[in-house]
Parts: sequence; structure tokens; C-alpha cells
Amino acid sequence: MPSSRKRRRNLFYRCIIFRSNSLSDIAANPVINIVISFLFIVGGIGFTVVFDMWRSKEFKQLSLQTKSMIVGTLTINIFSFLIIFILEYYNPNTLAGLSNFDKIQATYFQAVTPRTAGFNTLDIGQMEESSLFLIIILMFIGGGSTSTVGGIKLTTALAILLATISLFKKRTCRDLPEKYT
Repeated sequence: MPSSRKRRRNLFYRCIIFRSNSLSDIAANPVINIVISFLFIVGGIGFTVVFDMWRSKEFKQLSLQTKSMIVGTLTINIFSFLIIFILEYYNPNTLAGLSNFDKIQATYFQAVTPRTAGFNTLDIGQMEESSLFLIIILMFIGGGSTSTVGGIKLTTALAILLATISLFKKRTCRDLPEKYT
């Protein structure tokens, strides 16, 4: 592809993103989905996490912040992907008209973007109310504590969740192993 054509295409995608935050016209493009989602996931986990991952060779060497961000991000992305996929699978206005591969792509992008970038590949106005509620929760949680993403931050949400679980199990700090206290 000639250099001028590449520049025009690059400008075109920038304008689409800037204009409406909607990528629904290119929802079936795997390169766009992977590149854009990778960029905002990396930006959403925070700079200290990225540097810690770059510096450390093994998972054991990572800080608690980095470990919780990696596990939390993977968990919440997989969970939101599955829920949105199940809820929107038969919706004729969102996923029903797409091929299976395109359904997976569009759902993946829609599941990982609310916490960080706010783009969409599905028509938000046509989504099921339960999917919209999940998106609201994801936006409320947000990204990593050292990122520029809004929300209460993923690590805060994890701390609240773990404290709630501990409360229901009636555990206290005295129940923790010595090395954690």
C-alpha cells in the first residue's frame, strides 16, 4: 500500500474514533479490534504495572499491585465478555446478524472497552438493559490505580470484594497466615 494511502486510512480511522467513539462500521476487522483494544488495555492497567512487568522475569517477582491488576483485568474481561455474549447473542440489533467469528470480535471489544476507552462496536442504544447495566458497572470500576482511567479503580473494587467475602466468612486479620500480617 502506498505511503499516502496509509496516511489517508490512518486519518480516516482517527476521524471515526474522534467523531463518535463508535467503531461499529469496522467491528469485523480483527486488526483494528486487536490493536486498539491492546493499546487501551495497556493504558488502563497503569504505567507502574507495565514497568513492573517489563522489569520482572517471573510472575513471582511481580509486586502485589501488578499481580492483582493482571489477574483482575483478565478475570473482569473474561467475565464481561461471557456475560455480554450470552445476553446479546440473539439480539437482532446487535449480535444476531453477525457471523460467529464477528460476534466474538464485537463482543470482546465491547466487553473490554467500557472500563478504559469508551468506544463501542455494538450499537449501545440497541443493547439489552442487562448488558447496559454491566457496562455501567464496568465504567464505575474503571482501570488501574496508576492509570489515567476514571472509576473507583480495579484494585479498590477487588479490595471491597475481598473484604465483603471475608466479612461473610467471618474472617479477621487473626485468621491470616503470619506472613500477611
